[in-house]
Amino acid sequence: MHTMTLRAIKHPSNVDVLLRELVQSRGIVPEGTYEICDRASLPPVLQRLAEYADHTGHSWACWLDDVGRGWLFIAEMPLPQSRDRGRPVLRVDHFGEDGVIRDTGQWVAGPEGKWESCAAD
Repeated sequence: MHTMTLRAIKHPSNVDVLLRELVQSRGIVPEGTYEICDRASLPPVLQRLAEYADHTGHSWACWLDDVGRGWLFIAEMPLPQSRDRGRPVLRVDHFGEDGVIRDTGQWVAGPEGKWESCAAD
């Protein structure tokens, strides 16, 4: 995949779309949750993490449930790994409602549109 194409995909709004696609297609958040797109509507601890993501050029997406549990994901698209694989790669950190990191991983968009876990380079 050409660097210019990857740079266009890397634009935060495009990475936002890829992040949401990854989370929703993998069923990472439970049924009955709702997405929060306005940073000001997040619980304070998650607001700070989302603000950090915004300031560092990362994408974020958050889902909450009715009892206050949260799933915040912060992602970046590392160009070298994406270039090497010829497909978008997302490095994703998953935080709980308490702001504690729950999981970190790298995902690559498969040829059929399915996201696959990949080893960190």
